[in-house]
Amino acid sequence: MKSLHYIATVVSTYRKLIDTYCADPDHFNKEGYRKEIEKAANRALCTGFFKDFPDSQYQLYNQRDEHPTQDFCARVLHYDASKQEAMIEQRNYFKVGDTIEFFSPHHENILIQVKEIYNEDREAVEVANHPMEILYLKCEQPLSEFDMGRKVLTNENSIIIGIAGGSASGKTSISRQVYEFFKGSHTTCIIKQDDYYKDQSHLSFEERVKTNYDHPFAFDNDLLVEQLKQLKKENQFLNLHMIILNIQEVMLLKQLHQEMFIF
Repeated sequence: MKSLHYIATVVSTYRKLIDTYCADPDHFNKEGYRKEIEKAANRALCTGFFKDFPDSQYQLYNQRDEHPTQDFCARVLHYDASKQEAMIEQRNYFKVGDTIEFFSPHHENILIQVKEIYNEDREAVEVANHPMEILYLKCEQPLSEFDMGRKVLTNENSIIIGIAGGSASGKTSISRQVYEFFKGSHTTCIIKQDDYYKDQSHLSFEERVKTNYDHPFAFDNDLLVEQLKQLKKENQFLNLHMIILNIQEVMLLKQLHQEMFIF
């Protein structure tokens, strides 16, 4: 079953394609419209039944391309022209600093950089991470009701999912389930806090056995946070969409609260 974002993207794109072609068929260029479809599509494209009955070469069993370039994040409910402000319904995570592209069959795509986000109580917030929440964004260009907003994905938009709990609480099992769920559509990795125990090479074996390896002080959390930030900074070379962080303490997540979903 296709998502609301996928249907809106396809309908909007084909509406504009047909109108543009009918206006000037001799100078029509389809490439821009193909790129629009790819913003929401997660499979390879072909002509299907358009030209003829397709043979086996059109069966795209193994030709999957599950990396859309944009992520549906908002739906416009109202636009106040006097305040240059849009009231939106949040659909997926975004934050201050992200770029959102609003599209509609009725106007050209509008790009805005999110500089401020306000909730229904008119309180400034840094992140939009509550599904279906009503929020307000500044936008100088007028928007229309039902316009769709999609976050422009860049290599820096990787999400860190923190899964925390004590020993034998099921963190590893949940981490693996999340990984298996997303691995086909997102470039994903798991990072374990267990790989960040403090170096004890200077201690004797007798001294090491006295260590409480469940205590927060047993971990080099500063190194873990530093390397997570470095991963996000250098992600243009890695193209990671998701980092699953398997840790024992919830407090550590507060150091990266703007980039994390907490489970």
